[in-house]
Amino acid sequence: MTGKITQHELSQELLDYIAEQVQGPEDLRTAIYTQVFTATEGQTQFIIDGKYTPNTKTIFVYVSGIKLISREGFSESSEDSINLAEGVPAGTKVEITWLGNATPISGSHAVTHEIGGSDEIDMRKLLGYGEIDSRISEIEKTYPNKMNNLENTLSEQMTSLQNDTETRVNQVEQNTTQRMDTIQANMTSSMDNTFKKLTASAEQKEYNVKDYGAKGDGVTDDAPAIQKVLNMALTLGGIKIRIPSGTYALKSILYVYSNTEIVMSKNTVLLRAANTNSMFYNADPASSTTATLYNGHGNITIIGGTFDANIANFSAVNNTICGINHCRNLRFEGVTFKNIRDNHALDINATDGLVIKDCKFLGFRLTNQSRNYVEAIQLDVCTPGSFPAFGTYDRTETKNVLIEGCYFGPSDTEGSWATGIGNHGAVHDKWNHNITIRNNRFDGCTYGGIRAYKWSQLLVEGNVFENCNRPFAYVIPTPNSVNTEDANGVQSGVTQGGEDIKVVNNTMINCNDHGIYVAGYRDADTSEVVSNKRITVGGNSIYNTPSGYNSIDVVYGEDVVVRNNICEGSRRLFYGAYCTRATITGNISHNALNHTYLANCTGATISGNTGQKCGQHGIRIEACNSINVGGNTIIDCSIDASQTYHGICVVTASSYVMVINNVITESSPLMLSAVAITTDSTNCTQSNNLTNVTSS
Repeated sequence: MTGKITQHELSQELLDYIAEQVQGPEDLRTAIYTQVFTATEGQTQFIIDGKYTPNTKTIFVYVSGIKLISREGFSESSEDSINLAEGVPAGTKVEITWLGNATPISGSHAVTHEIGGSDEIDMRKLLGYGEIDSRISEIEKTYPNKMNNLENTLSEQMTSLQNDTETRVNQVEQNTTQRMDTIQANMTSSMDNTFKKLTASAEQKEYNVKDYGAKGDGVTDDAPAIQKVLNMALTLGGIKIRIPSGTYALKSILYVYSNTEIVMSKNTVLLRAANTNSMFYNADPASSTTATLYNGHGNITIIGGTFDANIANFSAVNNTICGINHCRNLRFEGVTFKNIRDNHALDINATDGLVIKDCKFLGFRLTNQSRNYVEAIQLDVCTPGSFPAFGTYDRTETKNVLIEGCYFGPSDTEGSWATGIGNHGAVHDKWNHNITIRNNRFDGCTYGGIRAYKWSQLLVEGNVFENCNRPFAYVIPTPNSVNTEDANGVQSGVTQGGEDIKVVNNTMINCNDHGIYVAGYRDADTSEVVSNKRITVGGNSIYNTPSGYNSIDVVYGEDVVVRNNICEGSRRLFYGAYCTRATITGNISHNALNHTYLANCTGATISGNTGQKCGQHGIRIEACNSINVGGNTIIDCSIDASQTYHGICVVTASSYVMVINNVITESSPLMLSAVAITTDSTNCTQSNNLTNVTSS
């Protein structure tokens, strides 16, 4: 900046002054026009009574008083019209202001008055020239100071912005966690309110199935009598049905319709009495072939009682107890499902708003080893493979789910389930999401407690898993499989990871595989990685994992937090591979092969952890980059007596690893060294580690 006034600025000074002096019909303001329209429904084009020059920033559009941005909110389509990006409702006020083409002062006639023109004006003789000249001189004097002040102000603002940015970054994890907690709380509250309204609306009259011919003697086929009452929901718009104590033999499927509440007594049993496809659906398949999305029969509540698949008398039957498709608002509370072969108790597809509380899932018989993964509760998308019973196969996902206070285990005559909760199907660009599984107990599940297959916004909290093969697993599809087809059945050729996965405050005892397993995908040929994002594993207690398996195993993850977990006996408390941005803090391990093992990870902090009696290295960093290992306590490593392992070991071309301020001790000389960094690792350092072991 020179501090001198430019010709443009001088012209603007004159224009401003002249605009103050000139009055009357030829005023400068006559070049600015405004026109107000009242829109018709969906109107987008507006034609003005005048002309302007398009794309010269000389036209302004206001919709209901809000200024739109040119080329985003509207386009300048011609010299006498504009087009809105979106149509507006009828009656909307649209105000358009523009500058006309024949602008006074700077028009074509004004050229004759410029310097060298045919009618040159001596500006010194203009009224008020002296005042303008004085103002220009003052501007010339003050411009440099103003610019210096502006530069100082901008510098201060940039420093402040950098500080604010750092603060905001630190708040990201906290805000994300709070957002998920809020979503889950709101979802639970909303679904509870919906079912309360449904219950209240149905309380005006209660229909007892025994008044319509049901016997409940365990011999008579009671399905026709019960169905007669269920059908009343179609004409009444909703119904509350009571099924009192007794055993009700069912020789056909029950069809439950919208706005139905079924209340059963503690000693009510609905008993399979024929080779039926299932025991009940939320529709009659013959009349529900066109249901889509979540617009099938919904607002259904079932409370109490038992559904018994009667495997003792129908051991050849391989069908679900309950099939649900295209449903909104479904609730099971205090219901028992028992004794089924090779299939699900609840097959839930394309459902928005599912609550399963205080239910029991007892007894499963596996006769077909190819179905050794079967879930008691399947949460799935709607495809012919996942749900072949009825409805349009539009591949709609299941969302907004709460499963709480339930038990999954053996019955008096049958063993436990293969899997408690999960699924084994997926669709490209769709995720089952907003799922909370809380305060349940899984006993002896032979495949896994929970198996989440491409879910997002998942909270697994406060559950107990005992004697389960793998308590929790999260996996995604293999590319070019049926599970990577899109909603139109077209093969995408790629897989997708999930987001916002939280596994917190669970107890896992005597599992036979990894305690918590979260895996993305890595192509063996291209090495391309598909990661799951925002994974939190915290506050879990994991006991007696086999020596060949890890308590917590995260492979191909981004933004991973592993905090405050306790592990007693396993291969490793935490194994992380191909993870980006990870924090491992506050975890305690005892009698594990390693406390923490990172391989091919970038950007991790390992701090504040305690590991005692590690069979090999306490902490192993392998082929990693940018790792901070600090403030950990490692006691008695290399207890296999080989004396070939270290407290902390950095190997295999790792780079930028800092090992600092750790406490590494041993009660007898077993470790080869406290800290070891191999020669092929670069830019790695150790310092201020307190130890009674000699460091290499």
